[in-house]
Amino acid sequence: MAGTYGGGEYRLATETAIPSHNHPEGIKGAVVAARCIFHLKNGKDKDFIRQEILDKEYPFWAGKSYEEIKPAYSFDSTCPGSLGPAIISFLASKDYVDCLRLAISLGGDADTLAAIAGPMAYAFYREMPEPLVYQALKKLPEWMQKTNEEFDEKCGIEYR
Repeated sequence: MAGTYGGGEYRLATETAIPSHNHPEGIKGAVVAARCIFHLKNGKDKDFIRQEILDKEYPFWAGKSYEEIKPAYSFDSTCPGSLGPAIISFLASKDYVDCLRLAISLGGDADTLAAIAGPMAYAFYREMPEPLVYQALKKLPEWMQKTNEEFDEKCGIEYR
């Protein structure tokens, strides 16, 4: 098992990464994404995410804009190759849907990019279009819908 990145405060991000990304870079990626979401949920802005997370954790992507990376971006299954572009997609976005569009239109591992950038956008913009939520939930098996409803209830989230 790969070690915990950054200490005990990142235990949950580490544990959720281990089944599919049990490598130091994979775990770091999960922790970096969780840190972005945490800070955005707690009022930090895009400049903070760029300066304190992207630029420090993935310096290869430091200072790069979406317009700059889009022409040459291609599939990169590494965490640095996914996290940086996902964060840049979020930083360039105007709202939740725009963030998903930007992440997906980069190409490459588009579903992974959107899966990383989307929660950041939700934490920052604090809303998702209800039709998207409805369509996504509708595609889940019944047992997952029930689990999701229970989770939302415990977290005080109300979509319906």
